[in-house]
Amino acid sequence: MTAQDPATRSSRNSFLTIAQLVISLGGAFVSILAAAFLLIADRFTQTQPGIDRTGLGQINQLVVMLLLLAFAGIPSIVLCIRWLRGIEPGEAKSNRWLLVASFLLIVWLGALYGGALLLNNGQSSPFLLVVDLFLIALPLIWLLGLALHRIKAGSWKRFWGLVAGTFYITLPIILIVESIILITAILAASALPGFQDFFNQLSALATSSTESLDQMLNELAPVLASPQAMYTLIFGFGLLIPLVEEFLKPLMLWLFSRRHLTPSQGFAMGLISGAAFALVESLFALNAAGGEDYYAIVLGRTGTGLLHTFTTGMMGWALASTWHDGHGLRLGLIYSGVVILHGIWNSFAIVMGFGSLPFQLPGTVSDLAEAAPWILGLMAVWMLTILYVMNRRLAQEDQPTQPTLV
Repeated sequence: MTAQDPATRSSRNSFLTIAQLVISLGGAFVSILAAAFLLIADRFTQTQPGIDRTGLGQINQLVVMLLLLAFAGIPSIVLCIRWLRGIEPGEAKSNRWLLVASFLLIVWLGALYGGALLLNNGQSSPFLLVVDLFLIALPLIWLLGLALHRIKAGSWKRFWGLVAGTFYITLPIILIVESIILITAILAASALPGFQDFFNQLSALATSSTESLDQMLNELAPVLASPQAMYTLIFGFGLLIPLVEEFLKPLMLWLFSRRHLTPSQGFAMGLISGAAFALVESLFALNAAGGEDYYAIVLGRTGTGLLHTFTTGMMGWALASTWHDGHGLRLGLIYSGVVILHGIWNSFAIVMGFGSLPFQLPGTVSDLAEAAPWILGLMAVWMLTILYVMNRRLAQEDQPTQPTLV
């Protein structure tokens, strides 16, 4: 890091740095506050007789997860304070990320086995969350190393600012919007015939023991296997959620809309934002995973991490390119494309999930469930290929133009 004359710094830079510092401090504080609240609530339930503690066994993991979110704000806080004191942060170079992450993939396989072993032995401990963090973060680091190789990704202050902004601003906003959509959908569905019976069955399923899970699923089979249920899930997860998430995931980039970002900078910032979003989403998904489906969920979340990183990277590239040349059609096409891609991914993931349930599916759905892993795998290969191509193209654009010799 190097010192820089404060007079050369624009008020815009100072405003963004102060805003980043406030967001990081506020997000870390709220995360710690939420962790303390969960601990107090957990201790209270332990002292109250007759309270059903089913489902509360993962409270310690949630507390550790919130503390990790708070800890993630520390690099941003430190770098902002140093910048305000006149110390310029270094450039976030990813040249060695891919090599180190590739080497650690061997360790990743061992951690995958260890995580499943801990769950199967009933040891849902905070240590398991550390294993989950490694399992989710390493593929994301590998992806960033691949996609950002030789691309100017900006400073470390910007990198950690995007991570903190995604954790503390983007994720809560997406959660609030999706919750509003879910509540609206439930209220609308409550007017349909038979909704109350279906809701009561789902409530019983949510509180049932593992031993009665198969029996409850068999009782719900006619409802879950109905076209209405499938179409509703696909409409929600295949259209509404992609529309919301792909619109909001690059939210932090809008703070830089007047900073004359290059397309490669927008691409890099989108990748970082998407990877940060995928990290937290996947940790919450793994926190709710059971031992039997642990392998499938880890592999599935690895693929979903690729999806979120890819789509937000493309949106970042489209936003920066549009701010650069004013061609809004490109942005509209990219947004439509990533929403469709996200929707197809979610739809096949839902169909594949139906295929694992203990009841007979209609012929077409059953065929799609069998083909879903192959289709999702092909989509993952396609996204990796596009990331590599985009990296080669943008890295070449970042190279300084050589003067023509005459």
